[in-house]
Amino acid sequence: MDRYQIQSSPFFQSLPLAVQESVMQSGIQFQNDDEIRMFAETVKKTLS
Repeated sequence: MDRYQIQSSPFFQSLPLAVQESVMQSGIQFQNDDEIRMFAETVKKTLS
Protein backbone atom coordinates (compact mmCIF):
# COMPACT_ATOMS: atom_id res chain seq x y z
CA MET A 1 0.00 0.00 0.00
CA ASP A 2 1.29 3.44 -0.93
CA ARG A 3 2.01 5.91 1.83
CA TYR A 4 -0.68 8.58 2.24
CA GLN A 5 0.65 11.87 0.85
CA ILE A 6 -0.71 14.50 3.20
CA GLN A 7 0.63 17.48 1.21
CA SER A 8 -1.37 16.46 -1.86
CA SER A 9 -4.65 16.34 0.07
CA PRO A 10 -7.05 19.12 -0.98
CA PHE A 11 -8.41 19.13 2.57
CA PHE A 12 -4.93 19.63 4.05
CA GLN A 13 -4.20 22.41 1.56
CA SER A 14 -7.42 24.18 2.57
CA LEU A 15 -6.36 24.42 6.22
CA PRO A 16 -4.88 27.63 7.65
CA LEU A 17 -1.07 27.63 7.51
CA ALA A 18 -0.73 27.48 11.32
CA VAL A 19 -2.84 24.30 11.37
CA GLN A 20 -0.89 22.79 8.44
CA GLU A 21 2.32 23.46 10.34
CA SER A 22 0.96 21.77 13.48
CA VAL A 23 -0.18 18.75 11.47
CA MET A 24 3.24 18.38 9.83
CA GLN A 25 5.16 18.86 13.08
CA SER A 26 3.01 16.36 14.95
CA GLY A 27 4.88 13.44 13.42
CA ILE A 28 1.63 11.47 13.20
CA GLN A 29 1.32 9.12 10.23
CA PHE A 30 -2.15 10.11 9.01
CA GLN A 31 -3.90 7.54 6.84
CA ASN A 32 -6.68 9.70 5.38
CA ASP A 33 -8.41 13.08 5.44
CA ASP A 34 -10.73 12.04 8.28
CA GLU A 35 -7.75 11.56 10.58
CA ILE A 36 -6.33 14.94 9.55
CA ARG A 37 -9.75 16.53 10.11
CA MET A 38 -10.01 15.19 13.68
CA PHE A 39 -6.50 16.37 14.53
CA ALA A 40 -7.03 19.75 12.83
CA GLU A 41 -10.21 20.40 14.81
CA THR A 42 -8.29 19.90 18.03
CA VAL A 43 -5.49 22.18 16.86
CA LYS A 44 -7.95 24.89 15.83
CA LYS A 45 -9.50 24.82 19.31
CA THR A 46 -6.11 25.22 20.98
CA LEU A 47 -5.14 28.11 18.67
CA SER A 48 -8.37 30.01 19.35
